[in-house]
Amino acid sequence: MSNLTNLIVTGEFDAFLVQPCNILMNFLCARTTLSAYGDLIYGFIIMGIFYPGSLSAWLWFFCGMLAGALLMTAITLMAHTLSFYFGDASVIGQMATEFAINFSIYPEKIYAPAVRALMYSVIPVGIAVHIPLRLTEEFSPWIALAALGGTALYCVLAGWFFYRGLRRYESGNMIVVRQ
Repeated sequence: MSNLTNLIVTGEFDAFLVQPCNILMNFLCARTTLSAYGDLIYGFIIMGIFYPGSLSAWLWFFCGMLAGALLMTAITLMAHTLSFYFGDASVIGQMATEFAINFSIYPEKIYAPAVRALMYSVIPVGIAVHIPLRLTEEFSPWIALAALGGTALYCVLAGWFFYRGLRRYESGNMIVVRQ
C-alpha cells in the first residue's frame, strides 16, 4: 500500500489503469508484505495464550482483526491518495500509518479527550482496537453496530476519495510491466 505514492508520482500507476478490472481492488491485491503474516500469526498466538477458551473473546478478536485490516487499509489509502492532489505525499502516508500503529498499541485511557476524538474519527484505530476489546469485556449491541457502521463508512469514504483523486491523475506515458 505504501508504494501508491511512488506509483502515482512516477507515472507507473498506468499499469493498473489498462487492466479490465476494478482499479482499486487490483491495486490493493497486487502486493503483500511478508511481515504482515508474522503479525497475524503473533495475534493468534497471543489470543491462544491469554484467551484459550473464551468464545466471545475470539469472536471479537476476529471482528477486530477484520475491522483493523479494513481500517488500516483505508487510512493508508486515504493518506497516499493525497498524492493525486499534491504530488509526493509519502511522508503524510508514513505519518498516518505510524499514528495508527502508535494509537493502537497503548491503552485508550492514557490519551486526552481531543486525541481520543481523533482516534475515533480522523485515524479511527479506536474502532479497530479499543472497541473490540471493550466488547470482549462488556458486550453492547449498540457499540458493536456503531463500530461496524463506522468501519463501513470509513472504507466507503476512502474508496470515494481514491476515485475522486484518480480523476486528477495524469499519465506518465510509461510502458511498464507489472511483476
